[in-house]
Amino acid sequence: MRHFVIYLTALVCFILIACSAVMKNPSSPEKDLLSALHKGENYTVEGQRFDLEIDFDRIFAQDSPQSIYVRSQLRFTNCTFKGKISWTRQENRKLHFLKSVVFEDCVFDEEVAINDAVFQSGLQIGKCLFRKSLDLQRNSFLLNCRIDESDFGQDLLVQYSRCHEDLSLFGNNIGNHLLLQAISVYGKSQLSNLELNGTVDLSNAHFHEDFMMDYAKGGKKVLAGNTKFSSRCFVRKISAFESVDFSGSYFLGKRIYTSDDDNIKPNMAGSYILSEAP
Repeated sequence: MRHFVIYLTALVCFILIACSAVMKNPSSPEKDLLSALHKGENYTVEGQRFDLEIDFDRIFAQDSPQSIYVRSQLRFTNCTFKGKISWTRQENRKLHFLKSVVFEDCVFDEEVAINDAVFQSGLQIGKCLFRKSLDLQRNSFLLNCRIDESDFGQDLLVQYSRCHEDLSLFGNNIGNHLLLQAISVYGKSQLSNLELNGTVDLSNAHFHEDFMMDYAKGGKKVLAGNTKFSSRCFVRKISAFESVDFSGSYFLGKRIYTSDDDNIKPNMAGSYILSEAP
């Protein structure tokens, strides 16, 4: 009997110590994410709140002085991010996402800025709220890049990027500017049903396949000077822009342009049109 009491007492103490350790070191979304990133495990989460900043440079600071390879598939659904999400290249380091990155129905309270990264699988953002800007400058997207039906408090920036397949920016509401200067898109580009308070800047871009920007409503300008449209270019039923500039651009496929406001006549000075729509 005495041995049983000693055994029972030891067991209770062990359980209490274990519970205390768990309470002192509770799991958190940030810890789970960091663990998955370092182990290269896929990470899927729904309905979580991330309170801390997610800085990929800091996360992988001790791993390698060279480029960083994220081997985890990342999928976030109905999550809230209270801090910034960031990566900016330093010297020769680049951030490679080897698997798909998906955000659905998420809220971002601070800026999201991923620059000089390579998305080797798809990037998909749908029905999200960005209270500030989404900055995806100088990135390479090897598969489809889709940022659809989302709200942006400030800017959406994808300028100086290279899209090897389709680019979809469909149905977004942007508080300020949509900036796509010097972008190259080798697949189709879909910018229809946009609404924004600022400017759409497509200057010095190259769209290799069909470009569509139907039913866009803006507060300032459409700037598409010195842009090359190698396939069809459809800009139809746009409204509320102050001006539209296609000066110095090349249209090598069928071109259709219409607006709801007769005063929005595009500036075509110095442009080259190979095939005008009837």
